[in-house]
Formats: sequence, structure tokens, C-alpha cells
Amino acid sequence: MIGETDSELAFCKLLARLRPLWQGREVPDIMARLAVFAETAAELAHYGSANFLYTDGDALFVHAHRRQWEEADGRLSASRAPGLHLRRCHGDTYMAGHGCVVESREAPTALIASVPFEGGQWEPLPEGCALALRGGMEAGRIATL
Repeated sequence: MIGETDSELAFCKLLARLRPLWQGREVPDIMARLAVFAETAAELAHYGSANFLYTDGDALFVHAHRRQWEEADGRLSASRAPGLHLRRCHGDTYMAGHGCVVESREAPTALIASVPFEGGQWEPLPEGCALALRGGMEAGRIATL
């Protein structure tokens, strides 16, 4: 395997597990890819916080786990869920915050954030949630815990 950091090694492990699905000429079934992604994410979560995104050019895969939260007194809490949040945007949406601007005019858009922007309907993703998103829409969901 190539890689020296934990992130690089995790990425290589995921790619190695997905490789058999990509042996044909067609894009593999999205639920088959999500199942491999979810299984790998569940294994990686045993080593620590495992919030991560992966795209294969056809879909975006998301795994939500845990993260540290800032307490009212400024101290960081122990790691806990939710690690990620999802916001679905349809039609005219404009948001700005944390140095980022998001505009969604016509196409459905899905936003993933560890710290959601102010306002809007953000869905906290449960610990161990694996999602597949395609074209800004949810295409599949698996609980890994």
C-alpha cells in the first residue's frame, strides 16, 4: 500500500476493497459501493473519529461518526455524535458563513458540514450513518453501528 498517514492508509484500504466492483465496463451499483464503503467505515471507526467523504466521480459517499464539540466555557468535549450534518437545498438557496458562500439555483444540492452554517434545516447525521449522494440527492443510506 501507498501512504504513511492514517488518512492515506484508510483511503488505500477503501480503494482496495472497492476495486473488485470496478472490474466491468459499467459503473457498479451504487448500493453495492455504499455497502463496501459502510463496512470499511465501520471498521475504521474502531480506531477513532471517522468522519469522512469519498467520491468516485459518480457519487459522493459520506460517513458520519463523532467529533469534539466546544463547550460553553471554551473547552473541548469528549468526542460525541453528531460528527456531520446534512442540508438539502432545492431551488433558490443562498448561504454565507465561515468564509464560504453557497448558492443553489435550480439543481438539488446537498451540503455536508461538521459545523452547520447559521440558519436553514440541518439534519444531524446519526453516529455510524453512511450515505450515498448523487446529483445532490440522497441515493442510499446504511447504518454502520
